[in-house]
Amino acid sequence: MTVAETEAALKLLEHAKDEIVKRNDKRKLPQHTDYGFLTRLAQASLYQGRPAVDVSVLYEKMRETAADRQLRLDRHCDLLTCDAVKRHTVKAMRNRHRAAEIFAMNEFVYAASEDLARGIESASILESKVQAYALALKEVIEEKDLLRTLGLEDGRYDMLDTYAYAQLVLEARKRDRDIAVFRRMRRILQDVVAAFEKRANKEPHRKNYLALNAARLHLQSARELSGE
Repeated sequence: MTVAETEAALKLLEHAKDEIVKRNDKRKLPQHTDYGFLTRLAQASLYQGRPAVDVSVLYEKMRETAADRQLRLDRHCDLLTCDAVKRHTVKAMRNRHRAAEIFAMNEFVYAASEDLARGIESASILESKVQAYALALKEVIEEKDLLRTLGLEDGRYDMLDTYAYAQLVLEARKRDRDIAVFRRMRRILQDVVAAFEKRANKEPHRKNYLALNAARLHLQSARELSGE
């Protein structure tokens, strides 16, 4: 897709969003929170060079919506009598929303870390959330059973790359840097690059090569920051 085509797609998505907001306001309905729609709008915005502080609003909306839907589902069978079939359905729905929440945090952290690394001042207000969400991602990464349940096993190293990159950026912004942090992230990123190389060799798709190249850049940064 060309830049012009992406710009046209972004305008179409934003127009659709505005129309949905007007319609839902008129009907007193909740605002449009479809995960796929928000994801495409955010990705198109980033491709057009929109700052992370603007795009993060979309990912935060997705995360909040997913978290709220999980709470509603948790209460559902507490308030109503649910048989085994219904409980199974509720659990499957909850897992979908949990996966969406994790995806939103990952995208938020990566987009904000990119702008923080570039020294874009507007991203500084996102720093505390980047730290919190990065640590939340790390907890998810360490729960292999949870990843399997949510169908996120294939994305484990992508989240690990995001986590390590965020830690590099956050530590590099400090006045008193801890070299030990850079060295830990270097070791993590070495594993990420190795995993991405295997994936790219097995599935030689453009998306996999882009992820591999990005991880290699992160690893190079870790090496430089750790004094190698």
